[in-house]
Amino acid sequence: MNRTALHLLDRRISPRLAGELFREFRVEIRTPGVTLIGGLANASDSGLAAIVRYGMEEELVNVPIEGRIVGRLLRVDFPFAGRIAHMSRINDGGQSALIGVEYDAPIELPDAILAVEATTWDV
Repeated sequence: MNRTALHLLDRRISPRLAGELFREFRVEIRTPGVTLIGGLANASDSGLAAIVRYGMEEELVNVPIEGRIVGRLLRVDFPFAGRIAHMSRINDGGQSALIGVEYDAPIELPDAILAVEATTWDV
């Protein structure tokens, strides 16, 4: 595991939330020249991961970003700011990437995201 990933694990206060229902949420990430749009893969109080369409022509790690998580069904429009902590190509012919974002400051996840995660718990 690289040092950036270990650093993110050390800073995370609560567990990373992930699940199939996270596909309901769209993530928009804007850098000074590139807009990435994709699906939410996971989220925590310190960052998120999204799968986006991007051929990785340009390295974006450590680039400051602004973005938002949008969910139409659950009516979420949650802005965030931070930086791209990591990028990795997904094995789909080079058209998608997994983007890891570290927030500028820890956030409280919206109730809709917490509710989606709760639906996956075993009772």
